Amino acid sequence: MKSVKLKRDLYRLWRKIRFKPIYWFSLIFLAFLFVVSGESVFSPSTLSSQKIIFAKEEVLELTTQVNPLPILNSKGIAFPNHTAEAIFIRERNSGEIIFKENEHVQRSPASLTKMATAIVTIENCDLSKEIIVNNVLKDGSLMGLENGEKVTYEDLLYGMLVASGNDAAEMLSRACFSSQEKAVESIQKKLEFLGLHDTNYVNVSGLPADNHYSSAYDLTFLAEVLLRNEKLAEIVNTKEITLVSIDLKRWYSLKSSNDLLFENPSVYGVKTGYTESAGQCLILAYKKGDRDFMITILGSQDRFTDGEAIINWIQSNY
Repeated sequence: MKSVKLKRDLYRLWRKIRFKPIYWFSLIFLAFLFVVSGESVFSPSTLSSQKIIFAKEEVLELTTQVNPLPILNSKGIAFPNHTAEAIFIRERNSGEIIFKENEHVQRSPASLTKMATAIVTIENCDLSKEIIVNNVLKDGSLMGLENGEKVTYEDLLYGMLVASGNDAAEMLSRACFSSQEKAVESIQKKLEFLGLHDTNYVNVSGLPADNHYSSAYDLTFLAEVLLRNEKLAEIVNTKEITLVSIDLKRWYSLKSSNDLLFENPSVYGVKTGYTESAGQCLILAYKKGDRDFMITILGSQDRFTDGEAIINWIQSNY
């Protein structure tokens, strides 16, 4: 809630100074120094936490294997037995593909869908805006919204990604895009821009539906896009958080559905998912020294055991 107050204070300050020439002169001078320094306004270090901007070159970097497969160390331990139906593992910094199995097979992604919903939300919507909750969805995993309470878009984003709330995802899509259908249109445009052709979504939460599918490959790169945004990276690395509605009517104690966030300090995201048709799904971001790994597991019977086994394999081999 403090972030909302800060944004409001900054907006008031902007209204005070926007017509004063001395401030404009200062801004122009600072912009000149910025250009002279040679730093691009589109470099990752200067991107707003509220935007994810990709040049075409960056999209190619995301979706292309740019280096040969890494060399195993002397142990050379075989990939572990697992219960997953599809796996894709990529080293984030180099683009190296570490392991792949059925990575382009189209499957139900369950709540991994919410990564795309979060991406288009933070690109198009002001998180400080408030909404009076209405027509709450009561299906599957929930944040616990109740009709009539007032919350911010940011609250809903936490509820969607930390607690995997279908109610938060559906409410957020209506608040930001006026309807779930328009939110899905925005998601589909983003998928097309990123070149992720294994994926088609018809809702924002991942509830089972005809023609709603993705692949381990596409979901790995959606997770990469998500982590390139500072705010989203912070949210998916949140173990527990307590939120209070604007009208102080409700308290939300949210706990991450990703057990490995609690069990392994080197895990820093990303998302879980489950439906009967999708099986257990999990995307992990895992750090070992100066290397970062994205691990996507779909259709598992025991996602956390599979995830832990894969982390141990990476730990032993790379």
